[in-house]
Amino acid sequence: MEEVITGIHETVAVAAFVVQTEALTVYRYSRHAAPDEREVIELEPLIDKGVIAIAQLETEAEQLTFVTLSSKRLDDGEAITLALAMERNWAVATDDRAARRLMEREFSQVQLISTPELFKHWQETKRPSPAVLRETLLAVELRANYLVGPRHPLYEWWQAAKSGPGKQ
Repeated sequence: MEEVITGIHETVAVAAFVVQTEALTVYRYSRHAAPDEREVIELEPLIDKGVIAIAQLETEAEQLTFVTLSSKRLDDGEAITLALAMERNWAVATDDRAARRLMEREFSQVQLISTPELFKHWQETKRPSPAVLRETLLAVELRANYLVGPRHPLYEWWQAAKSGPGKQ
């Protein structure tokens, strides 16, 4: 995770609410192989090193934006994240379909970043070996139960990178 995040030249911030209540675990192996075996996501070392900053709603404007967004059927983590992004002119990394649709429809000024875009950026900036890239994408799929949909612009890249060297 640190390698991927340090490839981003801007500060990476995560809402305190998300750290405390949502980004808690991943599957130890996969949802299918061992659905009850989870591993805690350790963000503290990345926070301590300054790789990840923790953000909270601080101003009245941020709090009002959060309340407005909560009324639009976003979960609290997505609503807080979007409120922070809107009020601080930040980008948002999310794959949540409802949040992405709402943002594209009503808040197009906020830059959206998807998981495949993050990993493609990592590939381009940090240049991991094809084997490391492949292992990482497979781990994301298995341990985070994440799949790139065939309509995503980077679907072909993701599939080729998972296939191994020479296929990208």
